[in-house]
Amino acid sequence: MISSAMTDAAILVPPPMTLPAPSSLLIPLQVLTFFAHLLLVNILLGSVLLAVLDRRSAATEEKNGVAFMPKILALAVNFGIAPFLFLQVLYGNYLYPGILLMAVWWMSIVMAVMLAYYGLYISDGAIRTSRRSAVLIPVALLLMGTAFLLTSASTLMERPDQWWRWFQEPYGLILNTGDATLLPRYLHIILASLAVGGLTMAWRAEWSLRCPGVDREKVLHRRRRGLTWFFHVSLAQIAAGLLFLFTLPGEARSMLTGGDLLFTAALLLALAGLAAALFLARRERLGPASLVTAGIILVMVCIRAMLREALLRPYHASPAASPSTALAMPHGQTAALTMFLICAVLIVPVLLWLARVVLRAFRNSPGTISPLGKEEN
Repeated sequence: MISSAMTDAAILVPPPMTLPAPSSLLIPLQVLTFFAHLLLVNILLGSVLLAVLDRRSAATEEKNGVAFMPKILALAVNFGIAPFLFLQVLYGNYLYPGILLMAVWWMSIVMAVMLAYYGLYISDGAIRTSRRSAVLIPVALLLMGTAFLLTSASTLMERPDQWWRWFQEPYGLILNTGDATLLPRYLHIILASLAVGGLTMAWRAEWSLRCPGVDREKVLHRRRRGLTWFFHVSLAQIAAGLLFLFTLPGEARSMLTGGDLLFTAALLLALAGLAAALFLARRERLGPASLVTAGIILVMVCIRAMLREALLRPYHASPAASPSTALAMPHGQTAALTMFLICAVLIVPVLLWLARVVLRAFRNSPGTISPLGKEEN
C-alpha cells in the first residue's frame, strides 16, 4: 500500500529521461558491471581489514605483502565507472537528488579514496614492513568510511520521503542515519568483504606454495586461516542478512519471504549457495568455494537491483503527470549504443591483460622468487 508520505514525496522526484536503449538491456549491463566492481571492492576492503586484524596470517609484514592492494584499488575505481553510468541512466532522477542532499560528504569520497591509495603505496615500499600497521589502520578507516557514505547515498536515493529534510538542512551534510536499513546494509558489506578477504588470503597462500624454498607448513597454515575467516564470517553474515531482511519495508520484505516467486527463489538460491560455500570451505575446497561465493555475490546483486525497483515503484510518476523527454532523443541513441558495445568487445583483451597483471601481483606477494631462484623475503 502506498502511504500519503510517499504520494507527497513523489512531487519531489524529477521526471525521468527517455532511455537511450531498452531497460531490458541496460539493467543486465548495470548488474554485471556492478558485480565486477563489487567483487574487487570486497577483495580490497577484506584484504586491508585482515591485514590489520590478522597481520601474521595475512603476511602483510613480509616483503611485497601488500603490493597487490594498490592495483586492486585502482581496478575497483575504474570498474566502478560503468555501473555508475548505467545507474544514472536508469535512475538518475533518484540518484542525483540523493547525492545533492549529502553533497559535501559525496565530494569527500574522492579525497578519502585518493588518500587510501597513497597510503597503500606508502605501506608497500616507503616504510619498514614492521610499521605497516601504522599506515594500514588509517587506510582501513578511510575505506570503511567510504563504504558507509556510499551506502548512505544508496539508501537516500531510495527514500524520496526523506528529501524534505533539505528544506531544513540545505548544506549538503545530510546522512540517511534514520533509515532502519542503513546499518544492516553497511554491516552486510563489511562482513562480505571480510569473507572474500579470507578467500583472498587463502589464494595468496595457495599460489605461494608453487615457489621453491617456502615454508610449506607456514603457508598451509595461512591457507587454512583464510578459509577459517571465510567460514566464520559467512556464518555471521546469516545474522546480518536476517537483520537487513526484517528492517526492510513490509511490502519489500514480504516479496522476499513468499510474496513474489522470483524474489523468494533468488533468496533461496543465495541461501543454498551459502550453505554449499560453507561446506566446501570446511572441506578446504578453495576453488569450488570461491566459485560458489562469486555466484552468491552475483545473485545478491540481482536481488539488490530488484529491491531497488520495488522500493522506488511507489514514487514513479504516471506518464501523464510527467513531461516527456522523448523530444530530446526522438530516435533513441542506437548509434551511440552500438559504438559502446563495439568498444566493450574490443576492451576484453585489455581486461584479460589486466587480470594477468593482477594475478601476477598476487602470486609474487609474498615469496617473490628472483631470477636466481632464491626467495626474496
